[in-house]
Amino acid sequence: MGTRQRPVPTTKKIRRRILDGIMVLLLLAGIFGLSYPFFKDALNRSLNQQLVNYYQRQSDQAHAVEMAKRRAAIKKANAKLAKKGNNPGKDTLARQTTTKLPPRKLSYYEKNTVGTLYLPSIKASMPVFGKTNDLLLQQGATVLPGTSKIGGGQDTHAVISAHRGLLEAKLFSDLPKVKKGQLFYIHTNGDKLAYQVFKKQVITPDQVEQLQIQPQKDLVTLMTCTPYMVNSHRLLVFGRRVPYPKAANQQANKLDVQQASGLLKWIAGIILGVMAVIVGWAIWLRRQRRSK
Repeated sequence: MGTRQRPVPTTKKIRRRILDGIMVLLLLAGIFGLSYPFFKDALNRSLNQQLVNYYQRQSDQAHAVEMAKRRAAIKKANAKLAKKGNNPGKDTLARQTTTKLPPRKLSYYEKNTVGTLYLPSIKASMPVFGKTNDLLLQQGATVLPGTSKIGGGQDTHAVISAHRGLLEAKLFSDLPKVKKGQLFYIHTNGDKLAYQVFKKQVITPDQVEQLQIQPQKDLVTLMTCTPYMVNSHRLLVFGRRVPYPKAANQQANKLDVQQASGLLKWIAGIILGVMAVIVGWAIWLRRQRRSK
């Protein structure tokens, strides 16, 4: 008894299979295109968490005497600034495309990290960089030149700026949702500082008088662009120093875990999505063949 030969696919069937394959590829491309912003944000958060972990390790490994020296240097610099009057620098949130930027390397970010900012109310955390340029602003928050260094103390007013609406990073995108009375935290040089929001204000980029040091006050102001995608003004969220609450460490640790796991969750989601498309396509093809 002879073996049954499988029918040779006709040209029409071959064309149909090619078309089906193209449709699947287009569907997958659409999935990747729609998810790209989420991937970039997850990737950015993952890098941010690497910087946070690096900074925390450096702080943990530093000798107590070394930490005391760092804090003393910051206190001295802030006292000098308060005496002569702070002078907030140029509008750092405006893109400076003519400025030559250093290579995009992890070591460069690590070298310029001076602390970590936590905003539990909008589930955001990010490294804070001690200098400002377009490269650092794409990755985290920066201390505005001419304002106090982060570290706290009377007669200080540090201004921390970050972008919102970037394709590659969320950063301060949700800053307008922060409400009066809510807390944010700064970890720097072994110190853990808490600030309570007491005022929000929208200004033009040249209204720097709002960023001046106030006598006997310990202030940190968060600054970003507004309105969304127009960026003609600046949103200021003012915080005054309050005692560091017991629950703050747990909130900060939770944000760290979310940052670290975001990329893995995204990758797992994409893999499951691709598998679902392939399985669905295979089932559809089988049903098409049976119906014929």
